[in-house]
Amino acid sequence: MNIAKTKCMSLGTDTNHLELDNGDITGCTEFRYLGYIFTKDGRDIENTRHRVTQARKIIRALNGVRWSKEVTKRPGKDDL
Repeated sequence: MNIAKTKCMSLGTDTNHLELDNGDITGCTEFRYLGYIFTKDGRDIENTRHRVTQARKIIRALNGVRWSKEVTKRPGKDDL
């Protein structure tokens, strides 16, 4: 385990580091795991903000395709 890259977050205590035999692990106030942001205070605000930001980026990228005059509508079953 790389102690320099490892971080820990303790919930319910004021401890900001973890003491081990081969060094100390520094603490953090938030971390991301499988796309979800965990915060020390246990609230979901940061995760919601992150997901809204990601959705806005996707919508912004798709708007160029949606409003492009070069993209034509492909006829479906109902259009024939």
